[in-house]
Amino acid sequence: MSLLALLMGMAALSTGAPAAPPADHLTPRSNYLERCGGCHGVQGRAFAPTVPDLRDRAGWFLCDATGRDYVARLPNIVFSHLTDADLAGMLNYVAFDLGGTSAPKGAKRYTAAEVAVSRREPLSTTDLESYRTQVVKTLIARCGAPEALASDYAPKLGPKESASR
Repeated sequence: MSLLALLMGMAALSTGAPAAPPADHLTPRSNYLERCGGCHGVQGRAFAPTVPDLRDRAGWFLCDATGRDYVARLPNIVFSHLTDADLAGMLNYVAFDLGGTSAPKGAKRYTAAEVAVSRREPLSTTDLESYRTQVVKTLIARCGAPEALASDYAPKLGPKESASR
């Protein structure tokens, strides 16, 4: 805990006001929860059938440049109001913490410099689901990601919706 946070907490106790940490002390997990958890779930398990689960899966995207690039250039990532360093921390939380054992041994962590470069070239495809499917097929073929990843990252539509496609 920083001295500033400690002093703020002590001041709050003496005044009865709630202590709030400075904004720059948000953790990668809290950044994820605030910005991504609503769709991808608190534990990385999505609620909507068309939103991919991240739990025990997200790390696979670090196994090659295609997957790594895909994640770092997603519109909700590149247009985030987080600093490059905070965004890199959040991406690492998703890949290594939520991703669990899916992160390949020796996978390198995102850096602030890498995030800064990615932000200059956001994905411009109009069909992210199709592009994600292509990326996942590449991860399976090149990296040995499990075949189940293809169905995990495919939209999960009900019988009526599937028939109308």
